[in-house]
Amino acid sequence: MTQRVAAVLVVPNGTHRPQPLAGAIARLHPAWEVGAVWCGDPQLRPPADGVDWLDDARSGSLGIETNIVSGTVDLAALADDVVAFDGGGLGRHLSIYRLPEADWSRHARFDHEVSFAGGADLPVYVRVTQADGHQAWSSPIYLIE
Repeated sequence: MTQRVAAVLVVPNGTHRPQPLAGAIARLHPAWEVGAVWCGDPQLRPPADGVDWLDDARSGSLGIETNIVSGTVDLAALADDVVAFDGGGLGRHLSIYRLPEADWSRHARFDHEVSFAGGADLPVYVRVTQADGHQAWSSPIYLIE
């Protein structure tokens, strides 16, 4: 059985060119196919310079095969949804989702009511999850009766 391995580099608008990483992958794994998807304004996409740009990131399918998770994602059906593959135990999973194409907000505002019966201090934490999945937690904010 012949195994086909492809690496797809997702290149957000305003980031460095993918060529150095694509070159490193090609040197380490010469049999791998390397492509890149530009996620920003098409007018700002850098020249190919040895990287095959995948022009339509909203069609086709993405196949995933690892020793932990396996599956296929239809990119046309993905839209703004998240497809998650369970990696078994400890909350381990692999999520496939699209990053926003525009309006990368850096500010947020929200109101939230907390029920508090009193009797003891109540620590409240704020968790922020960025579009790339990274998370940040606040120090506890104590509600005191």
